[in-house]
Amino acid sequence: MTRASVLLLTLLLGGAPAFAEPPAPVNPPDIMREGARRILEGIRRLVEQMPMFEPPRVTPEGDIILKRLRPPPTEGEEAKSREPEPGGVDL
Repeated sequence: MTRASVLLLTLLLGGAPAFAEPPAPVNPPDIMREGARRILEGIRRLVEQMPMFEPPRVTPEGDIILKRLRPPPTEGEEAKSREPEPGGVDL
């Protein structure tokens, strides 16, 4: 390529971002509210999924025993917990 064609190509490609659509107007309080809602929803799901255990107990043989405070969910309960709530947002 000649210098002129390289210069022309550079100018044409460099001007491409100038023709991009302007970003949509945003409302900062709405963005913050949505972000806080998503964070709280994530924390809620994390707490629901965390198994709860009693404090560890060491037997005289040196074994460490960790007992669950609540039993693991059964097949029906597990499927039910995965269903989206009415009016909720599936992330």
